[in-house]
Amino acid sequence: MIRWASIVIVFAACARSGPPPARLFADGTGGCPDAGGCDVPVETEPRFAPPDEDHPPPGTDPELGPAETREASCTDVGISAASIEVGNYADEETRAPTARKFRARCLKARLGAVERQCVFEAADAATIAWCAPRFWPQLAVAFVEPATCAGLTQPIRDRMNALPDGQPGQEAWARQLAAVQRSCEEDRWTVAFGQCASSMQTASYVVPYCQHVAPAPLVTRLQDRLAKLP
Repeated sequence: MIRWASIVIVFAACARSGPPPARLFADGTGGCPDAGGCDVPVETEPRFAPPDEDHPPPGTDPELGPAETREASCTDVGISAASIEVGNYADEETRAPTARKFRARCLKARLGAVERQCVFEAADAATIAWCAPRFWPQLAVAFVEPATCAGLTQPIRDRMNALPDGQPGQEAWARQLAAVQRSCEEDRWTVAFGQCASSMQTASYVVPYCQHVAPAPLVTRLQDRLAKLP
């Protein structure tokens, strides 16, 4: 009977005590200058503190915004064009004369900032020829005359209106077709791209089904126009 009473007393004492208080000094080391003791109470309930937005933790990158694009120079144009003509894997000694040749051509042609950037970012010769025909005369590019763009888009309009759920002047379709025609007039369509676009059933098919016959910058411009439609 005395043994069971001892066990109950021990359990009751443990329940009241909770976790042991933390100490500022390990046992047998240091000393506490405070007469009231240096024990640090341990909270039994966790607390939640919202993150400090004004003082983020170390290593957190701040929001720097969109990266700035450096304007391509004729030197950049020469290097990029040389890598396409002689190949990316050619050594510096092989590419250097070609890069100087194209740099000189860029200066002589007086390429504008948009043209230089377009040539610099081009991934193939056909795109360079589209970006700046006078810079890359060895590859001729046939362009659509802006005055003929209405005739190119009219077959698309006729097919859209002939669809079972189509109707002349449908608002959404009309906006898409207007964007396609404006792109034709202002974005320098190639003849191959214009022929492909004119054969599409709807304006929304032009990009996915005709992008294989258009330079990448042209496709990007048309995509941007369509993406901005309400």
